[in-house]
Amino acid sequence: MISTCIYCKEQFKHDTGMLDPICTPCTVKRTRMIREGRLRSADEIFKSACPKLYQGTQCHLLPDVQAHDRVQSWTYGAQGLLLLGETGTGKTRSAYELLRRFCGKKSFLVADAMDFANHAVDAHLQGRATVFARMHCNTSILFLDDLGKSKMTDRIESELFGIIDKRTSQNLPVWITTQDTGETLMNKFTDKNRAAALIRRLREFCRVVMFKRKEEIK
Repeated sequence: MISTCIYCKEQFKHDTGMLDPICTPCTVKRTRMIREGRLRSADEIFKSACPKLYQGTQCHLLPDVQAHDRVQSWTYGAQGLLLLGETGTGKTRSAYELLRRFCGKKSFLVADAMDFANHAVDAHLQGRATVFARMHCNTSILFLDDLGKSKMTDRIESELFGIIDKRTSQNLPVWITTQDTGETLMNKFTDKNRAAALIRRLREFCRVVMFKRKEEIK
């Protein structure tokens, strides 16, 4: 089988299928850099990004294992993920387990709704709104947890829509978890037209995965 290395982009032969193909020279080089302290290991990157609560997730015990498996089947590309469901159904845990696979391979930013809102406001007050937007627009993966949980203001809505619009136009994926439906999310926005446009983009450019409680699964 012939694959293209995700790091050097050179093609190489191997015997079995590889989810994230890495050639032997790149494997050796990265291993040496990790040992020398010049490169953090994937595990170190994951632990620095993932809250401790979710680091020891036992995937087979999640309420909706089928939804979890659908998330894990995602491959990197323009289509993002929109994970819907009530609290406690495993949305965030599933997203972090997927993120584990890309640590050290793709750049990413992770923020829950409250962090995103606070940082957006702070960046505006400090004159760093352009830097804030650029960081969220250009990273390989943007993971926003619990969309709709924070209070929406015109500033936050504007930043959120601008970032999502820019990323979708550049074929960059966004992962979003939310307890809201399209209707309840729209009701939280001050600008309903902007909310409708945002929801359309998420539905068009994301794979929707619905998470259920264990008692709801037949």
